[in-house]
Amino acid sequence: MRVVAGALGGRSLAAPVGAATRPSSDLVRGALFAALEARRSAWGHRALVEVRVLDLFAGSGALGIEALSRGATHAVFVESDRRALAVLWANLDDLGLRERATVVAGDARAYLAGPVPGAFGLILADPPYAQGVASLLPLLARGDRLAPDGLCALQHGAREELPERSGTLQRLLHRVHGGTALSIYAARADRG
Repeated sequence: MRVVAGALGGRSLAAPVGAATRPSSDLVRGALFAALEARRSAWGHRALVEVRVLDLFAGSGALGIEALSRGATHAVFVESDRRALAVLWANLDDLGLRERATVVAGDARAYLAGPVPGAFGLILADPPYAQGVASLLPLLARGDRLAPDGLCALQHGAREELPERSGTLQRLLHRVHGGTALSIYAARADRG
């Protein structure tokens, strides 16, 4: 695994050993971030520059690290698996990103259900496909989670169908790459 683009593009990432964590492929990560950057540019923003990121079910941290490489200011990584946390910390250290990261050892759904410090410009979620992401949508739709013009990018199994709307969230994009689907939601449905 490698960082796809940005200041750290091409740098290697370690991945947790075992079946408990399924890292995003470079191809899917590249497609996801191309779509995110295109959407933010359409809104008049400079890609992911100066965005605060939340990476749920972080695993190795590949998604949040990709956002940091592309200009995000800070990332909060939430992961419950001890082996994945060790790899995440190692990746942050190897890439010199510890000062731009906060790591929360715990369950992503519990984290979202509690008080979250500040809104995020980008929320990334890539849970185990068996858990699905549909149950996250009501938690993500809470008004204090997403900054104005913020985006939620969910990676899920291609067979899982997600709604067009969930509370304040409106789906902007749905793409399938093999067995993986990407769904991007925004809190402001008036932005096409």
